[in-house]
Amino acid sequence: MIKNPAHSSQNPVGALPEEKMNSIPEPGEAPGDKKARYTDLAYLINITKYDRKLMMEMIALYLQQTPDLVSLLKKSMQAEDWASLQAAAHKMIPSFAIIGIKKDFENMAKKLQEYSGTKAQAKEMQDIVLQLEHVCTNACAELEEEYTILKNTKA
Repeated sequence: MIKNPAHSSQNPVGALPEEKMNSIPEPGEAPGDKKARYTDLAYLINITKYDRKLMMEMIALYLQQTPDLVSLLKKSMQAEDWASLQAAAHKMIPSFAIIGIKKDFENMAKKLQEYSGTKAQAKEMQDIVLQLEHVCTNACAELEEEYTILKNTKA
């Protein structure tokens, strides 16, 4: 979550308790009664040194690009356009680390990139595309909330 240096390190802006913040469900796992988190902005905070404007720019860029990449993944999979599928997966991977999507999902995108290059494992690729769509959709929803918090937080 976004931590405001003006607050103590125990009071992140808009934060969930630590145990909920890192409770990203595994693929196919139900989140239960805890609110699952798909993003962890610790890396983004670190690389921007909590520069709210830069954080907002990076979040906005993710929000702008990700829906198109997810759409391209789905269309490419349906059309069996392996080159486009591979390219979309490749473009998605760096943003996962920046916004703190769990490494397992980054590895899925890498596997999708690898499989699409060999045109193998079509059924597994389809499952991966659906899982990545789910993760990215939820990550976008969380980032929209974080963007609003940043926008409304006084410097």
